[in-house]
Amino acid sequence: MTRDDFQKLADLGVDIDGALERFLSQTDLYLEYLFRFAKNKDMKILEHSVAAEDWVTVLNSAHALKGITGNLGLTPLFSRVNLIVEKCRAGDLVGISDIYESLQKKYVPIRLAIEDLRG
Repeated sequence: MTRDDFQKLADLGVDIDGALERFLSQTDLYLEYLFRFAKNKDMKILEHSVAAEDWVTVLNSAHALKGITGNLGLTPLFSRVNLIVEKCRAGDLVGISDIYESLQKKYVPIRLAIEDLRG
């Protein structure tokens, strides 16, 4: 797989170059982790915990997603989960549902683009 195969993700704002640098240009390893992310349950956990206003679980799942999305260069997702983490830690819970909705709108096309890479 070449850098060009990742163009759809790059068009969605994913930092492919930065992620591949963190993965030491090992595209197969990067793909493996992208595929793992696409199956990750933390987005579903975050969805349910935001709806239930379970802020401890919101923080925990958002924090997990922050690390994953940061390492994978999923910048549009990282920026939103980071904001959720910061707001939870500050006890500023107003607007978290809106941030989650924004996150979800970015997540779906990125997840679909990852699944397209699987073929």
